Amino acid sequence: MDEDPKAEQISVTIEIAGVSDAQAMSELKYENLLHRAHAGLIQLSSDGEKEHKITSEEGVKTLANMLANSNEDDYYLVAKYHAETVGMCRMTWQPETERFQFRQFYVKPRYMGKKIGSRLFAEAKERAQKSSHTPQGIFLYTGDYNQAAQNMYAHWGFKHASREESKFEQFDEGRMVEWVKMMLDFKETR
Repeated sequence: MDEDPKAEQISVTIEIAGVSDAQAMSELKYENLLHRAHAGLIQLSSDGEKEHKITSEEGVKTLANMLANSNEDDYYLVAKYHAETVGMCRMTWQPETERFQFRQFYVKPRYMGKKIGSRLFAEAKERAQKSSHTPQGIFLYTGDYNQAAQNMYAHWGFKHASREESKFEQFDEGRMVEWVKMMLDFKETR
């Protein structure tokens, strides 16, 4: 009988992603999209081609190139359980806001609820606070359909920005998504 990975907390290591992580990161993102679609949170493209590009040879090469050019202004963190990549996020410096953007945040569905996301975010926040940019904080965008994510971010100290700061995107299927902006100010969390 397989062990339930949610049965207990697991110890993960968090590190800067390297080129060798590109394939596993692409697969993690794809698996997460399928999980959200299965849960009814998002709709996949009608032919699935857009999602399959993530794990295509070209998609993995594009990500590997980004990882090869990582720096303090734009980098990925990965969470690993033994040698398996079980979570990831990207941090991008946005000078116009004097904040880092927390983005492309994924945890393998079978490891959700094990505090891997909390560990990834804590590491991302710590790195941002130590940055030479002296950022004011962190911001992110999350889908209006994903109340669970908004609640988690609020638990981590994020607050909703004004609705005027949201972004709107229309998908092929005609569904309009509001990308809700949430912000975390460092002066409030230090």
